[in-house]
Amino acid sequence: MADTVLSMARSMLVGAISIAASAAAAEMSLLIGVQQDIWFIKDELATMQAFLVAAEAMKEKDMLLKVWAEQVRDLSYNIEDCLGEFMVHVASQTLSLEEVSNRNTRYNLITADASSSIDEVNSYTEDIRSHSASNIDEAELVGFAKAKQELIAMVDVNSSDGLCKVICVVGMGGLGKTTLARKNI
Repeated sequence: MADTVLSMARSMLVGAISIAASAAAAEMSLLIGVQQDIWFIKDELATMQAFLVAAEAMKEKDMLLKVWAEQVRDLSYNIEDCLGEFMVHVASQTLSLEEVSNRNTRYNLITADASSSIDEVNSYTEDIRSHSASNIDEAELVGFAKAKQELIAMVDVNSSDGLCKVICVVGMGGLGKTTLARKNI
């Protein structure tokens, strides 16, 4: 009887660990996207800071520039507030992770079978990371020829005006904006 109860408890634990491992793999793929977003936000904040420094010198001359600089400054403060809230959330998640890890150590929950399934999850997330849409070989891209030609024409450095150009590539998520920009610029 005790063996049956122990066997049932063990199988339930293995199932729970498998579900947790799947959830961890999903979280990992989300975290990869978050890292890319953090890099983007960092670059945007640096650009905003450079703009605000330049606008500070000219704000007495141009009222429109002054208003725009105030809006950019407010936006940068809002972004910093959001990042602060995110870091608090990450810190609380880290504490939860440490608690779960300590519980595992205390009760010796991870068995050899669970360790191998965690290794499988790690291998799976590594496969996902290596097949990210931004890492696709250009020969595999379909339907990008016209957009690629238009983008290259827009950033032609040999144009006669000699001005610095900024191009925004916009659209719904998953359409390939990042891939298009990274592969062609």
